[in-house]
Amino acid sequence: EFAQGSLLRFIGEDAFKGAESLERINIPARVRRIGDGAFNDTTALEQVTFEEGSQLEMIGVQAFSGTESLQTIRIPAGVRRIDNYAFYNASSLVEVVFEEGSKLESIGDGVFDGATALQTIQIPASVSNIGKGVFRNATSLQTIHIPKLVQTLMIMTFDNASSLREVTFEEGSLLQTIAGGAFHQTTALQTIQIPAGVTIIGQGAFKNASALQKIYIPKLVTMIGVQAFANTTSLREVTFEQDSQIAEIGYDAFRESGLTLVVIGESALNRLNVNANLQNRAEIASGRRPIRFF
Repeated sequence: EFAQGSLLRFIGEDAFKGAESLERINIPARVRRIGDGAFNDTTALEQVTFEEGSQLEMIGVQAFSGTESLQTIRIPAGVRRIDNYAFYNASSLVEVVFEEGSKLESIGDGVFDGATALQTIQIPASVSNIGKGVFRNATSLQTIHIPKLVQTLMIMTFDNASSLREVTFEEGSLLQTIAGGAFHQTTALQTIQIPAGVTIIGQGAFKNASALQKIYIPKLVTMIGVQAFANTTSLREVTFEQDSQIAEIGYDAFRESGLTLVVIGESALNRLNVNANLQNRAEIASGRRPIRFF
């Protein structure tokens, strides 16, 4: 325990790393930064609290990584950055709460990777960066709401978030890119409304999303990557928005999907052919995958 009114401003790198008997800690209000690895592998840590009026601004790399007994945490409103792998393999973490008025801007790579018990998290509206693999292997997460300031869903953002059934985007979303593997292995996801500003759906973005039933491709999408929707065995219908700007559909983009219907403008399909994507016309139109034109 820290003394009441502690003047401590910084918890240093690896300060309590591997302190196996540490069960509770109350962070003094004046602390502005929790350093890299500060509580890494404190496997018995069950409770982390922040004094009222906390001035905390940053949580460092792997700060709480491996805290396998921690179940809930409340992040002070002044925190602007949570750095890479801060809660990596915090396998008992069920709930993350951000204080009202949160100023959080960035969630680094893999912050909740391996947080297999995580069920509840409301990402603050102020967040503009969600890193690579942030919710990878968060196998209990069921719903997520993406703030409008986020422009890119990085690679493997929700990889193997196997219980994720609902993804929503804030109105006016600025999202432009769904990167490779962003929703790979999200086997409970049945539907998703891709924001209107998206231009790229990356390689394997929805691969193995086996419950996905239909998808609407906004008109600004110009590229769908290799195997983007491969093994989406429940996918029956893909609709490209009228006046679609699609110019490239990668190899095996819909391999082993359940497609029975593709709705696409004839001019968009012709553009694919002109761009030497003849294999895509064959893939989309063959057998059980008829095309209906606008």
